[in-house]
Amino acid sequence: MARLKVRCSDVSWLCRFGYMDEEELLNEGYVLEANRQFFHPLGLQLVAQVLNEGLRLRVLDRRNMPGGPVFEPEDDEEVARGRRRKILRVGALWETLGSARLKRRGFIVQPPEQLF
Repeated sequence: MARLKVRCSDVSWLCRFGYMDEEELLNEGYVLEANRQFFHPLGLQLVAQVLNEGLRLRVLDRRNMPGGPVFEPEDDEEVARGRRRKILRVGALWETLGSARLKRRGFIVQPPEQLF
């Protein structure tokens, strides 16, 4: 899979920000919570594949699956602790960053009417 090459002169706003490390995205709960809170209720599943050339994100379409995908309870206590840690970590970030966003923007999740 070819990586998109972007020069700062092409997209100046992009150069003011960094990219999240792939390991952080995978290991700190972002994909887990994106699935649990957004993709799964829509019958979709975000899947991260680690390839030699980097990370590939794909979306599995499970809209025809009755009830949609869910995370099954984990029997392995270490995995279960990891899931809890990830959910708590992302939740704490949501609280902290969401509070700041609410003060600055007046919302946490941008209202649809602001997109038109």
